[in-house]
Amino acid sequence: MKTVFQFSLLLICAIGVLGCAETKPFSMMYTTQSLPRGKAAVNAGTFAYTPANRKVAQDQIENTAVTAIHIDSNISDYVKRAFMQELDRSGYFSTTPAILINCQITRFKCDDLGYSVDWYLDLTCHFVDAASQKELATETVNIQKKHMQKFGGIENFQRAMNNVIYEAYDEVISAPKVQSLLK
Repeated sequence: MKTVFQFSLLLICAIGVLGCAETKPFSMMYTTQSLPRGKAAVNAGTFAYTPANRKVAQDQIENTAVTAIHIDSNISDYVKRAFMQELDRSGYFSTTPAILINCQITRFKCDDLGYSVDWYLDLTCHFVDAASQKELATETVNIQKKHMQKFGGIENFQRAMNNVIYEAYDEVISAPKVQSLLK
């Protein structure tokens, strides 16, 4: 009985360690989801990832489990590309924009301690006149989603990550002061 207990304990510890093992960077691809349409000439400007925890690398999603989650590009570049794709699909994107969106990402975190994953994305977007660099509007969003299974595979991870980014984009673009600016 004692050996069965010891073997069970060893098996649980091994699964825990393997479940939290650090992996190579995940190759991620963003899929657009935009529904709002517009015609304003907008482009993504400067995006910066400045997490409060300075130990978090520029390609790392902050998390609570033992491991570190890295993707194949910087978080700021990934979110910028996602915003650019959403702007393009929405009809806002322009290579000669009248308005630039500069965003500061202060938290991109997945709380993956336990059996499910809670996602957090906090960012502030500044809409500036491309010619004068005058700030036209600012919008801050704090996204929190609780719906992903921890052991669902890379497809579920990517879908949840992209949904959090899309939700942030949608909240920023749909804000009344931003919509009045883009008309």
